[in-house]
Amino acid sequence: MDLGWLDRVDTFWRRIFGVSERAIGPVITRHRIPELRDSPGIYAVLRHETVHVSAPADVVASIRQWQPTTVTVTDANWWHLHLPDWEVLGPSIHGFTDASPSTSVQPTELRIEPITPGRLRDLQSTVDRAEWGESGFAGGDVELAWRATDDAGRTVAAANLTPFDGQPADVGVLTDPGARGRGAATTVAAVATTYAVQEFGIARWRALSTNRASLRIAERLGFIADCRQIALRPRLS
Repeated sequence: MDLGWLDRVDTFWRRIFGVSERAIGPVITRHRIPELRDSPGIYAVLRHETVHVSAPADVVASIRQWQPTTVTVTDANWWHLHLPDWEVLGPSIHGFTDASPSTSVQPTELRIEPITPGRLRDLQSTVDRAEWGESGFAGGDVELAWRATDDAGRTVAAANLTPFDGQPADVGVLTDPGARGRGAATTVAAVATTYAVQEFGIARWRALSTNRASLRIAERLGFIADCRQIALRPRLS
């Protein structure tokens, strides 16, 4: 199994958590990087059986007292016990690849084309708010996107690239519920993955641990699971 991306991803996580080498014990620090420094939330990762937590300075001491473990650090219920008024996002699984997906037969009725996210209102109307958000299309950081249309011109799936480590290499995908199981999501996501790998040398895939359909697509495209991640943020009053 080729894990050529591993050194690059190791460097990425060391930067996020402010460590100089792969840690053995728990790493619980205040936010270090600019992307998190002003965040009121908590970012936690279980990677290689090591607990990593980045948090605002005023809650770091409390988290250390709670002593998150490899079992609890990505357990939403455990965090709710300590921070009942906070919103928990995840856990999700991060996967990576530095190889373009193997060529597969594209469904003959599909056409793949680049698109701006603003032209996906028809697809957005078919899914709930949570699915739209998980796909990556809800944020303002989509840099590239593609859609798959059927022979009637209807958008049945779309994929996007948002930033990972400063480059548009984070793959998101969304499928019309009425078109699932026909290969549309895999086909359009393969285009996005191939672009990221060829242009930037790596692609990342994130999916909720409960989203088995998304994780199956990632596996088909060659993504290798790297870690589990969870985020928390104070609920808005």
